[in-house]
Amino acid sequence: MDKVRETRFGGDYYHSNTYASLVKNEVAVAAVTTLTFNFSKLYQIKSISSENWSYKAGGMALFTGNLRANPTLQNATYGYEIFFNLLGSAKITRDLSRQTEKSRKFLFIKYKLKPRDKNLSFQLNVGLLNHNIRNGYTYINQESLLNSGNFLFADYEINSFSGFRMSSALEYTHFLANKNALKFSYVWDAYTTGGEENQFEASHHNLKIALLFGLKK
Repeated sequence: MDKVRETRFGGDYYHSNTYASLVKNEVAVAAVTTLTFNFSKLYQIKSISSENWSYKAGGMALFTGNLRANPTLQNATYGYEIFFNLLGSAKITRDLSRQTEKSRKFLFIKYKLKPRDKNLSFQLNVGLLNHNIRNGYTYINQESLLNSGNFLFADYEINSFSGFRMSSALEYTHFLANKNALKFSYVWDAYTTGGEENQFEASHHNLKIALLFGLKK
């Protein structure tokens, strides 16, 4: 990445359990496992960017798979969703760099702040093309009872141009003297399918700390 262009690719893995009391000491456990891959590319809009402000625009591709397990649902114990989304992206970055050394004093302690590069950015991604593969109404099919051998894909449908997805990232980057950098991020991602009775939706909130190697500001 640099001031003119930025390319990213990566993945995320999530697993969560939800516990619910049924009768007396019986507890039901529902689990969701999520795997996500992403690729994005941004280009600077030079006409409105300046020394302290950088504006970029581009796009992002997201692929997400969910596997749900809830034994209390019996023949609907397992279900999955696959999402593929193309999103339009916009990013604004504010340069917070300290150009000169500054002296400070806290109570009776004197200290100096050396020149340091740092910035704060916010990126918003809005779904343009949204597709998903998922099972139908109430997530139930009879294939596991009939032992037909088609349990995994039975009653699943491809839904094109269905649902919506949006994500954002607030990031603070602090460059070190060796051209490496520390990045602190808050990332939010939310998505939903179309439909009414059989609608599915989810969201993720992540706090991230990253060490970036060999960057040139």
